[in-house]
Amino acid sequence: REAYKAYFIDSSETGFDHTLFRFLLNRLGVHKDSYAVEHCTGLFEKLPEETHTILNYFASVQAIETVEEDIVRFIQSDDAVYPYQIYQIVELLCKEAENPSEELVAIVRRYAFDNASPAFLRSVSRQFLGRFGYVGDLERLEAIYALTGGPLDQGEIKYSQHVFGC
Repeated sequence: REAYKAYFIDSSETGFDHTLFRFLLNRLGVHKDSYAVEHCTGLFEKLPEETHTILNYFASVQAIETVEEDIVRFIQSDDAVYPYQIYQIVELLCKEAENPSEELVAIVRRYAFDNASPAFLRSVSRQFLGRFGYVGDLERLEAIYALTGGPLDQGEIKYSQHVFGC
């Protein structure tokens, strides 16, 4: 805790030590210590390259529900400019979320059905909907199945339906 506070919370230095950051978050996570959760929720914009580390820390201290509102706020902001970062967030939520808010489901639904979204983001978003979506989402997936471009897209839709329980 003291090292994290000294090097990342109280530090006014311009240099950021990514290795130390990862090490300390991993140590805090191993000890199920949620000390850095609040600080980390504000780092998605500043440190998009550390998204995976931050999300793993949240999962290891079981803080997913605690930070969901912050995650939703970030995803909806103009600061969420990297589709891969959003992919990482949705992928973790697929595995770790238990009861996501309707607002979060609605946001992920937009990515799942937006053809302008990269294929990897659409895919994980459809998986998320397969787990947390509604019957209407399943019906919409069925409707686009025949219109998809190829077997890969059809396979991911089938997988989403499988996750849904069909």
